[in-house]
Amino acid sequence: MGGPARGLQASAQGGDTGTGDKWSRLARTVSDPISPFMTKALALATVAAVICAAPVAAQVGPQPPPGQPYSRAWPDAADQARDQADRHRYEMERLRLEADQREAFARQQALEARLRVMELQAARQPVPPAAYAPYPTVTPEHARARRDAVVSGTTQIDDWLDRGPR
Repeated sequence: MGGPARGLQASAQGGDTGTGDKWSRLARTVSDPISPFMTKALALATVAAVICAAPVAAQVGPQPPPGQPYSRAWPDAADQARDQADRHRYEMERLRLEADQREAFARQQALEARLRVMELQAARQPVPPAAYAPYPTVTPEHARARRDAVVSGTTQIDDWLDRGPR
């Protein structure tokens, strides 16, 4: 291994490779901080870039917000008003279409709901009518027995209420 790499290693170790002063000077330049000449050149390049970029940035217009159509700079107010009216017309048409879509969706949902109710009513099992069960015929003996049962329960109360003062 020879050449520049060997010379840089030897210079860093303090030895001499015998190739002359060239490699030691290169090693010193690499390890030194940025020279004053380089600092001035970097500052000058930065200033030149800023000066050249300023007119270019001034020519570029601002971007419209998202969702807005691109509008260029109009020379007079009439064109601006026409452009604004076009944007309003576009927005009103968009809102009208959205409202129509919502209305159509609501009608579709109502129709599907009515259809579902009709399907459920058609699938419902019919309830059979209740069988006719006539009341048993009441004989006079049954009526007397029922009246006696009612009277026997209430006569005790009537007797107690009719009692005299003590």
